[in-house]
Formats: sequence, C-alpha cells, structure tokens
Amino acid sequence: MKLKSTGSFLRPNVRAALVYGPDGGQVHEVLDSLTVVVVPDRKDPFRVSELTAAHVLADPAKLAEEAAALSLTGGQRVVRIRDAGDSLAGILGNFLAAPGGETLVLVAAGDLGKASKLRRLFEEAVNAVALPCYLDDAGTLESILHDTLQRFGLKAEPAAVTWLIDRLGGDRLQSRRELEKLALYVHGAAVVTLADAMACVGDSADLTLEHLALAVADGPPAKADRLYARLLLEGTGPVVIVRALIRHFQRLHLASSLMARGHSAEQAMAALKPPPFFKVKERFRKQVLAWPQERLAAALDLLTQTEIDCKSTGMPDQAVCGRTVLQLARRHNGARAGG
Repeated sequence: MKLKSTGSFLRPNVRAALVYGPDGGQVHEVLDSLTVVVVPDRKDPFRVSELTAAHVLADPAKLAEEAAALSLTGGQRVVRIRDAGDSLAGILGNFLAAPGGETLVLVAAGDLGKASKLRRLFEEAVNAVALPCYLDDAGTLESILHDTLQRFGLKAEPAAVTWLIDRLGGDRLQSRRELEKLALYVHGAAVVTLADAMACVGDSADLTLEHLALAVADGPPAKADRLYARLLLEGTGPVVIVRALIRHFQRLHLASSLMARGHSAEQAMAALKPPPFFKVKERFRKQVLAWPQERLAAALDLLTQTEIDCKSTGMPDQAVCGRTVLQLARRHNGARAGG
C-alpha cells in the first residue's frame, strides 16, 4: 500500500516498508524516524541490523535469517537494507509472502518509477508500505529552515529566509547541515540576518546552483554543461536544478521590467529581494542588459515546460534538463545580438 506520511504506517500487520525517492538525505531521515519508532536507539547493535542490497543478493537467505533472529536484550528488531533496487524484488517478495519472526524490515532506495518491480511489490502487498520522498519545494524548505534554526533558539529575517531557500534543496540532510553550520556561525545572536546567510552559506562552496544559473545566462554552453554534470554527480536532482534556473530568470525578468519602466540597472537590482550578492552583481547586471524581455519570457516558458516534462513524460529527467541547459546557454548569443 502507498502512504503519504509516516504517522499511520506501523499497523500490526506491516512487516516491511520501502522508503524511496531522489532526495537521499530525506530517505535517510525518514528511515531513521521509522527505526526509532521500534528501537529508540537506532544504533543498538542487538536490535538494529544494517545490510546492503549487495549483501542480500550475495546471500538471499541472509534476510530471512536476520528477520527471524531474536534480540539478546529483548524487544522487536529492525533490519535496514540500503541501496535497494528492482534486483531485490524477488527476494523481498518471498519474504513478504511468508515472513518469519517479528522483525520490521526497512528498505531504502533511490528514485523508482511507476514501473519499478520493487515499488509495485510494496504498493500492492497487504503487509508492506511504500513511502515516497519527493524533492522539497520552497514551502517545505522554509519549514525545515525555521524548525532547524528554532532548535538553536534562532529566527531568520525575511531577506535571509529568501536567500537561504534559493540555495538549499536537492538533499534534505545536506540542507540541515548547512543550517546547523549557520547556527554555529551566528552563535550568541537571536536573529540570522541576510549578511549572516551570505557570509556562511553563499560562499560555502564553489559549486552551487547559482553558479550554474549564472553560467547558463552568461552563455558559454561548455561551461554550463560542465557545471550541470558536476551538480548531477553531487546528487542534485534535475527538478531542483530547473527550479533554480527558473528563479534566476525570474529575477532577470523582474529587473528588466523595472528598467523598461525607467529604473537604472542599479535601482532595478536593488529592488530585488534579496539583491544580487556583491560578488556576482556585475555579472547579473550584464545579463539583464544582454537578455531582452521577450527572450527572458521565452526562457521561462521553456523552463516551466522542462519541469513538467521531468515529472510527467517518463523521459530521462537528466537528459531533459541537460538539453534545456544547453538550449538556454546557446540562446545567450542571440539575446546579446537582439539587445
């Protein structure tokens, strides 16, 4: 069966849960939250067993043995299987058909399509649940931001919230680590300012979504393609990348609209919330001047359609997003010529 939250999952008949999705950090977080429902200390070596898909494939009997084992200290046990895929569907299907013992089996997997054998197994089994972990949208990221900072007794000013949301995402665990690092940076303060966020998170890495967005609007296709490939290797999802590009081109479009109404480039950039970071301010100004409004509008249409295609067409989302990255980078020369 399918569930949208973890709250109602532990019914008496449930013997296994599949946690899957493109956000590895969120999958890990949900797996931990399910584990502690049964075993308060998720690192208890007597009640929690960690396996990989490779372990189970190499020794198919291992799962049944672990599931039937009793804890030396008493209490229900948990078996966690990482890196699962469709190759485990047969073994897990046999387990669900005749589960031994009382152990709860938790299975972690990456993004699984609707045709996935493993996903269908858990969705259709009466004694199992499938729990998808979708990429965090802006609303979810804001909630994570406030919850994490609140644990440190902190609040963030609105401009800082906007800045941080534009730079978080792709991996919930990494987002929390960035926010925890920010909390340590402002230790002793009560409010996180935009300057704090820029100093701690804005410069935290050379490879960011903003760097890709700037490279795409700058125009060298080769550089944009390299940054895109590196972001994928870092685990950033194509939909997260598309949304970052949409935010960047929306800001360019807004600045361009303000200039069309008589504002100077400086005034238009200052009106953005937050304004461009000082290290990229000149690049942003040049992009506003190079891209006419009609080309910016067309770019936003293309990006919106790309996000829809990534989610609904069944085509490889990395290829769909990569094609759009190159299309926009190549359009820069036309934008400059048209300006």
